[in-house]
Amino acid sequence: MKLHRQLEMELPFSSYKHHPVFGYLIHCSKGAQPLKEWNEILLVKQIWRIITKDNSLWSVWVNLVKLKGQSFWDIAPKQSDSWGWKFLLKLRDKVKDHVGAEIVNGSIKYHWITNGGKNVPFSTQHVWIDLKSNKECVSWYDAVWFKGYDPKQAFILWLTILNRLNTQDRMMKCLPFQDLECDFCGSEADSINHLFFKCDFSLKVWKAMKNKLIYRGLTDDLQGIIQGIALYPFKRNIWCILNRLVVAACVYFVWQDRNNRIFRKEARSEDVLCRIICSFIQCKLLTFKVKQSVVVNKVEGIWEIKWL
Repeated sequence: MKLHRQLEMELPFSSYKHHPVFGYLIHCSKGAQPLKEWNEILLVKQIWRIITKDNSLWSVWVNLVKLKGQSFWDIAPKQSDSWGWKFLLKLRDKVKDHVGAEIVNGSIKYHWITNGGKNVPFSTQHVWIDLKSNKECVSWYDAVWFKGYDPKQAFILWLTILNRLNTQDRMMKCLPFQDLECDFCGSEADSINHLFFKCDFSLKVWKAMKNKLIYRGLTDDLQGIIQGIALYPFKRNIWCILNRLVVAACVYFVWQDRNNRIFRKEARSEDVLCRIICSFIQCKLLTFKVKQSVVVNKVEGIWEIKWL
């Protein structure tokens, strides 16, 4: 929990634009981030405590017991050292060019040197910006991670786009002799493409929800839907937000209902699922602050809500 709060406070807002590495991620209010990289960033903070000799108990112990008067930059790892200490020492090559020092009033004052050569106070945000690996920026990031997204639904949509949901077509690679079929229509084994939205059941749900959107140019397959949304830059207007909310909600609740049918033997009709999605969208919309306009009035009419 402490790590989660620290990440929320210190993670740069724009960093979720980059494609994270699946399997090394943490999900927080700023988006999904590779956990391996964030672990390194937070370890750099421990290195900073060592070289600045702050008053933390851990820093004092390291300087007295591990370093024993030697420089952190020069000490060699020992075979008996712990994995964590060896990992800290391995990070020295990444960090050393970013550490600067100057004499101020007779004492040493340390500062962080950015990639651009600017001297700034140390913070994990600066470390993240300077040390993170460069990843290809995906075109659909703001179709998933946008201001106002629902964390659970965005996470499931993100896994869906990356084809990481445990659908039956993936399970059949491990269980080739199992006769699996879609729990909605029974026509074939479910897959990402089938569930979203080639299946007759999910297609009816999607079409019903698509009719409540002002932008009717969206296709009936998820890849085309995401591409269609990604063509238009995210703007903080109600329709941009609504389009994204509806797509994420449809994917989330269809996936939830699919799992309920398999594991709980509970089934809901298309109409019930549509009402659940509508109810969620209505509640979500009412949490936003809007200015009255023709567009807002149209949304109120279509979704049967009223902003105060």
